[in-house]
Amino acid sequence: MIESLNGEHETINYGNSLGVRLFHNKEDENFPEHWHTSIEIIMPLNQGYDVEIGTRRYHLKEGDIIIINSGVLHSLEAPPFGERIILQFGDYLLYSLKEMETLLTLLPQVIYLTQEDDPQRLYGFVKRQMDAIVVEYGQEKTFFQAAIYARLIEIFVFLGRGATWSTRRGCLKCKGGVKATRLKRRNIWKSL
Repeated sequence: MIESLNGEHETINYGNSLGVRLFHNKEDENFPEHWHTSIEIIMPLNQGYDVEIGTRRYHLKEGDIIIINSGVLHSLEAPPFGERIILQFGDYLLYSLKEMETLLTLLPQVIYLTQEDDPQRLYGFVKRQMDAIVVEYGQEKTFFQAAIYARLIEIFVFLGRGATWSTRRGCLKCKGGVKATRLKRRNIWKSL
C-alpha cells in the first residue's frame, strides 16, 4: 500500500523507529511505477505476483523472492486474489557497518531468487531468514527490532559472500561465487 506518493517517489511511513515495514498484502491492488529509498523484499505466499523494472517483467511464483534495491523505479501487479509479504527497510543501519557499505554499493538493482535455480543455496537461506523476520515482526517480543536487523544483516552478508551478479537479457539473478557488478548503487536517500 502506497501511503505517500509524490510523482514517482514514494515516502515510506515505517510507523516505528526501526525503519522496517512489513506488509502482509492480500489485496488485488496494483502499484504504479514508483521508487523509494528503502530496499524492498517481496515474497508471494499464495498465487504469484508481477514486478516490472524497466522493460523487464518478473513473474514471481509462490515462494519466489525478489529484492529490489533502493532508488530503483518499479511497478507491481497483483493477481485477482493472493497473498504476499512485502518488507521495506531503510538501508541506513546497514550502511553504518563498515564492510556492508561496500556490499550495498555493489548490489545490483534486482536480485531474483527461486527455489528451482539455487545451486549456492541462497534462496533457502534468504527464505528461512524472511520467515523468521515475519514471525519476529508479528510477535513484537523483547529485542524484536534487533532480531529483525540481525537477520537482515545475515541475509546481505550471505548474499555478499556467495553471489556473482550477472546480467542475462536484462535479468539480474544470483549465480553463486563472489564478484562485483558493474551496476553501481546510488545512495539516493542521503541526497534527500
